[in-house]
Amino acid sequence: MEGLKEELRFDNRFPGIKLTTVHPFVVDTGLAKNYRIRFPMLNPVTSPAEAARIIIEGIQREHYVVNIPEKDFYCFKLFSILPLTIQHALSDLLEAEVDEDSEM
Repeated sequence: MEGLKEELRFDNRFPGIKLTTVHPFVVDTGLAKNYRIRFPMLNPVTSPAEAARIIIEGIQREHYVVNIPEKDFYCFKLFSILPLTIQHALSDLLEAEVDEDSEM
């Protein structure tokens, strides 16, 4: 998304195009049935209606990045200033995984 943003910024032919990147955690769409979250109180599963509300609000406010849940915005900002090895260690600690659905 960063590359597309920069191309649009330098190419002035389309000045009205705005981008919003969505970073969802787990949204209960039914697509992922076998998910595990190590700390569900920290990052609960979001309903599709709540995810849609957050995304629409972010687009209307012309936010470049939207996180679901919204509080994850600050976690991503904090993570981005840490060394990559620490980012990976924290990601492993917070562990959220989705297993393949064996019925598919």
